[in-house]
Amino acid sequence: KKKQEISWKVPIYHVPAYPSIGDFQAKTSALIRKHWVPLFEQYGVKVAFEHHNHAFKRTYALLKDQIADAGIVYIGDGGWGSSPRKKTESRFYLETRKASSCFSLLTVTSTSLHVDTYDERDTLIDTWKAKPE
Repeated sequence: KKKQEISWKVPIYHVPAYPSIGDFQAKTSALIRKHWVPLFEQYGVKVAFEHHNHAFKRTYALLKDQIADAGIVYIGDGGWGSSPRKKTESRFYLETRKASSCFSLLTVTSTSLHVDTYDERDTLIDTWKAKPE
């Protein structure tokens, strides 16, 4: 709340609210959706980085657990430095997903936020840019 004047707020945490693998209703994921996601939505978060599942995913923009242009994009599911999971799961909120070790490069300026994701062969596998206000 004290940082409302900051243009870009980017939470980074371990267990995903919106997993690409595993149980959507898992205890920690459900608690993040219940307690953290409403704060992200209230304070203008545009992108959040999630980890834990050793794969790559990018969600559609989500608001109140629904696809919405004004929502938050969740990127990640981690996996650099470990073997990727064999498969990701199809879910309504996943715009793209891949069983891959990868890393995301976040570029931030005062007016833009851009994420490029590369696999271990330095191949660009995804790109996303925050929509202007």
